[in-house]
Amino acid sequence: IRYRLESYEVHSELDPRQVGVYDRSTELYKLYTRSSHTTTITPEVKRLATQVVGDERNPLLQARRILEFVNRKIKYRITLPEGKSGVQDLLNFPVMDSRTGEQYYEGACTQYSVLFVAMCRALGIPARAVTGFPARSPWLKREDLKASEISAKVSPDGLATAKIYGPMGHTWAEFYLPI
Repeated sequence: IRYRLESYEVHSELDPRQVGVYDRSTELYKLYTRSSHTTTITPEVKRLATQVVGDERNPLLQARRILEFVNRKIKYRITLPEGKSGVQDLLNFPVMDSRTGEQYYEGACTQYSVLFVAMCRALGIPARAVTGFPARSPWLKREDLKASEISAKVSPDGLATAKIYGPMGHTWAEFYLPI
């Protein structure tokens, strides 16, 4: 097989001084700042978000602080109990490091993403978790692929889960800044 692969990354430098003000009246703003089935904004999530950002008011700098917190507080673990993907599932089952006594959480990309998104939304930063999959085996036939459902089915607010095909999906977080 002969093929050509082009791969690239995009690194963006954002100036916090260029971040504008959100139009809180739009439907998109309301959609991506509300609590949802797996991205539940509880009083605990609000407390955590407020504590993590401190007195910072710039949404970009707040999101950076949240990201640092999430990366520090969650230890990667790919195998989780069935159906445990939401924010509350993560926060309800902390793990204690027997050596240091530090409390942390365990999760995979979904848990990293939903915690980041919930904390952003708790502060009024529009955010969402997005799921996709890498194309690992282009020579596989469609009938060889098995569908597997991820996350929740259809949430009470009408947002639906995705179906992924293949061995491995990935979830990441996105947030919006008015620039």
